[in-house]
Amino acid sequence: MNPEGEASLPQWMSPLDKHVVARLHAAGWFPGRTVPMDAIKAKLEGAGYRVHALAEALLGTLGGLTLQGFEPRILKFGELPDALWVAAEEVPYVKKIFSDTVCPVALGAAATLFVSEDGTWWALDELWLGFFEMSGFDAAMRFILFGHREVAREIHPRMDLLPPSLR
Repeated sequence: MNPEGEASLPQWMSPLDKHVVARLHAAGWFPGRTVPMDAIKAKLEGAGYRVHALAEALLGTLGGLTLQGFEPRILKFGELPDALWVAAEEVPYVKKIFSDTVCPVALGAAATLFVSEDGTWWALDELWLGFFEMSGFDAAMRFILFGHREVAREIHPRMDLLPPSLR
């Protein structure tokens, strides 16, 4: 175990800020934690997403956990797609804006968190007013849980990439 307590962290998860590690442990995560994936995988695929290897690994260890950040910031892993801020008919637009390989993995108080197959993380505001890109799990957690905007890049999609109801 290293000084930051990162023993057995999956490669996609490390390195992690000590505050993110503390929130993961407080939520009940531990190295080697696994959860069944069949139900969540079926729901995501039924909603039009492909559950790539990274999304499956993430949901397979964090599924069912709720991380508490600064109030009111929370992040619920695996409660998808029932509670998504993205309607089924909007999925193609999400893929055009972010990446064809995006897969939703968590729901925050006002945003959906996605991960692409290449490890890029994306946050979509519930009203489609904010679009953010992050590099790595740690940056995504610091952005969503603690409001660290410096770890995210805000993107501004062209209007024609938005669903017709939002143009």
